[in-house]
Amino acid sequence: MNRAILKVVIAATLWGFSGVYVKEADHMPSSCFAFFRTLIPALIFFTLIKGQKKTLFKGPWKWMLGASTLNALRTVLFFISFNLTSIGNAQVTLYS
Repeated sequence: MNRAILKVVIAATLWGFSGVYVKEADHMPSSCFAFFRTLIPALIFFTLIKGQKKTLFKGPWKWMLGASTLNALRTVLFFISFNLTSIGNAQVTLYS
C-alpha cells in the first residue's frame, strides 16, 4: 500500500474514534479536552517550522486568524455537544 494512502487511513481512523474517547473521559471538562487536542498538533507544527526563516503566512493573515478562531470555537462546542447528547446527534449536527 502506498505510504500516503496509509497516512490518510490512519488519520481518518484516529479522527473517527474521537467520539469514543470523548465519551470515556466524563471526568474531564470539554474545554480541557479541546485545549489538549489543539495544543499537541500546535507544538508539533511549531517544532517543525522552528528553523525556517521565510514568512509563514503570506496573503490575508487576518482572515486566516479569524478562521482559526472560529475553528477553535467549533471544536469546543463539538466537545460540549458530546457531553450533552449522544455521539450520533453530535456528529449529525456538526456535519449538517
